[in-house]
Amino acid sequence: MVNTQGGIQGNQVVTAHCRISGHHFIRPDLCEQALTHPSFAKGEPNFQRLEFLGDAILELVIREALMKRHPDEQEGALSKRKAALVSKDVCDVIARRIGLDALVRIGNGVVLANTCILADALEALIAAIWFDCGGDLHICRAWIMRLWEPFLSASERPPMDPKMALQEWSQSQFKTLPLYEELERTGPDHKAHFRVRVSVQGSNESPCKAEGPNKRSAEKEAARLMLLRLGI
Repeated sequence: MVNTQGGIQGNQVVTAHCRISGHHFIRPDLCEQALTHPSFAKGEPNFQRLEFLGDAILELVIREALMKRHPDEQEGALSKRKAALVSKDVCDVIARRIGLDALVRIGNGVVLANTCILADALEALIAAIWFDCGGDLHICRAWIMRLWEPFLSASERPPMDPKMALQEWSQSQFKTLPLYEELERTGPDHKAHFRVRVSVQGSNESPCKAEGPNKRSAEKEAARLMLLRLGI
């Protein structure tokens, strides 16, 4: 059956997913494997091995694109751009845009909200395309660039993830890492809500609290608020 919270649960077999966002699979089994979470069925090929390669291919393509678009930037600025573009948050957004939330096969009781499942499946799909086209980087590059183009063009400045920015500041000032604490989690798994706080050990600033639909976004918002308080 199709899970109302996204994904396919039960024993349904993927039969119509040989074309995803413009790529027609010669080997639908690769597509099926990329869309299968380890929780779906024991012994069933799943996306973990494909993800291992897919994130490396994604990084290569994005690194190359950034070097071409920003020929005068140093490695540090390029690294920040790359980290933002290949983050789980961006991959999750792109996965939903191409409909993976309705295609990924997951085990009973597993939900896609508040997880990295879709981001991991997208990376696995990149590797599946790589194998399907015989390792043709031109095909993989074209597929990736078409999906990532809006994000590549979104900002003139190197993006800085709030958590990364706060970590860099904390390490430079106090040789320590920010401390994130989960204060509360409410609601069912598929619609959970998180409250967290962040403090900087060694700083006199009081902790900042924030909320979000998943722990990752709540922590990012808490870090953003702390940076504003610190005037960074």
